[in-house]
Amino acid sequence: MRIDAQEQSWPLDKPFRIARGTRNEARVVVVTVSDEQYTGRGEAVPLARYGQSGASVLAQIELMKAVPSLDRQQIQKLLPAGAARNALDCALWDLKRRLPTNAPGSWRTSRRRGCGRNGRRNQSRSGTASWPHRPNAWSSF
Repeated sequence: MRIDAQEQSWPLDKPFRIARGTRNEARVVVVTVSDEQYTGRGEAVPLARYGQSGASVLAQIELMKAVPSLDRQQIQKLLPAGAARNALDCALWDLKRRLPTNAPGSWRTSRRRGCGRNGRRNQSRSGTASWPHRPNAWSSF
């Protein structure tokens, strides 16, 4: 798995003003994760208030490149909560979303279908779907 990260500056349409100051741009760390065929993308904004900077986030992500078979469960254990973990986690989720339906690890193959008994929504006599706690919930649409 290939991991790339870079810091970008995104200009804001209007100045963002709060009590601590004004910003005209957002400094964003963008992470891409690739399995040579599909690519996932994630991003996060390092916050100085929490001891984060673009350089510190990029350094944390650089350390993750050495981890073999990196997955979302590993980054939860290896990285502290913050911008680096968020950006990498989002990139891995995006990669998983882009995998084809029949690929191992694709969210489409591991997702439980439907709800209720036998993995199906309850069906009313008219054939419209309804939830167990709210009969004919779909009839109002």
